[in-house]
Amino acid sequence: MEDLADRLKLMVKTFRRECHRVLQSERTTIYGADGMLMVLQLAIAEVNKEHRGEFKVALSDVLMAWKHLLLGKLHLPPPNFARLENYDLILEAYESFLKRSNTVDLVDILSMYKQLRPVDSDPEEPVSPVSRMLL
Repeated sequence: MEDLADRLKLMVKTFRRECHRVLQSERTTIYGADGMLMVLQLAIAEVNKEHRGEFKVALSDVLMAWKHLLLGKLHLPPPNFARLENYDLILEAYESFLKRSNTVDLVDILSMYKQLRPVDSDPEEPVSPVSRMLL
């Protein structure tokens, strides 16, 4: 587990150092899992307010949307259960919130980190200072 935490720290450090290459602003907030869940809950509640008139959401809906969100953003096969009604609107609201608030989530960090690494580098190897200069 410590290895995973070290990798995540490396990804975030690399992102912080090089984010100006993939984002418009260097002042970007990174949401961890708890922040992602909170934004997702707000996005679902917003969509529910528009379509049902109630600004509330069940925890089970948040968790189901969370699973679809993660698998979708990681380009993995979707789970074998149905998506929430209005999921596309929920995803749009989620992404819109991140963009408006100049934030990214951990899955965005992973994909941006892959963009920031040299093409022929070993993904397990940390980015060296020389490599960073060549990026």
